[in-house]
Amino acid sequence: MAKNDWYLLSFILTVVAACFLWGLAIIVYRNNKKEYLNRTLALAMVFMGLWILSGFIDRIFENPSDIFVLWTFRWAYATGTMACTLLFLFALALYLDSPPKKWLVYAALGVGTASSLLSLSPYVVRSASYHDNVLQSQNGTLYPIVSIFIILPLLCSIYFIYAKWHRSTGIDRAKTTVVLLGISVFFPFVALCIFIFPHFVGNDISVSYAFLGSVIPVAATSYAIIRMRILDVRIILRRTGVFILGTIVVSIPIIMLFLLFRILNLNPFIENALTLI
Repeated sequence: MAKNDWYLLSFILTVVAACFLWGLAIIVYRNNKKEYLNRTLALAMVFMGLWILSGFIDRIFENPSDIFVLWTFRWAYATGTMACTLLFLFALALYLDSPPKKWLVYAALGVGTASSLLSLSPYVVRSASYHDNVLQSQNGTLYPIVSIFIILPLLCSIYFIYAKWHRSTGIDRAKTTVVLLGISVFFPFVALCIFIFPHFVGNDISVSYAFLGSVIPVAATSYAIIRMRILDVRIILRRTGVFILGTIVVSIPIIMLFLLFRILNLNPFIENALTLI
């Protein structure tokens, strides 16, 4: 299988992961639309799904344009900033056992939205392109500030969930342990993929896999929600879970057929039709 085919397979995995996140967001939100924890976690999952889609999409093309690569970068920073902000608000509410004060929520959302919009400008990412299959990017003057508003909410989220875990007992502690482990493993993994691994294996490989790393907290949170019932989603899960399960069951054979045609190079028309499906 050619290198581009592996990138395409990885991109398909990111799409499946994003769809799973959005399905889980629907389950959580529909369970209790008025509950602050449900609304915040659902929104965080939506933006995390949008962030995941930034991985590998620029590598499935033979020669991606500089404009496309640049806006892929900006999209990743914009959606990632909002995902981190909402995750922070969820972790804070989990720690407080009640919604945070409104002024704090509005302040956090204001800062997150401003940072997200700035991420779409040259002030954060000035340029991004591939040269000899090596990703090269140039950051803008406000990149350090936006980076702080991404890293700081993640660190605070870990702290709040750890504090919640530390004071919890019994089943509540077991639930919080799963979420804490998911986020604690995810953060170092992304840091290694973005800041450490590129110096050894190249940006085009390691940076993209940081997006797949989001499967770690997604899997942990999903387990805590569905299996350990950190949020009571049993009724909605029975109603919506059939649709999600059906989507996965239908998608797997289509993906396998697509990969088979890519390997055998039988018919480009069939390949394109399966891609559209």
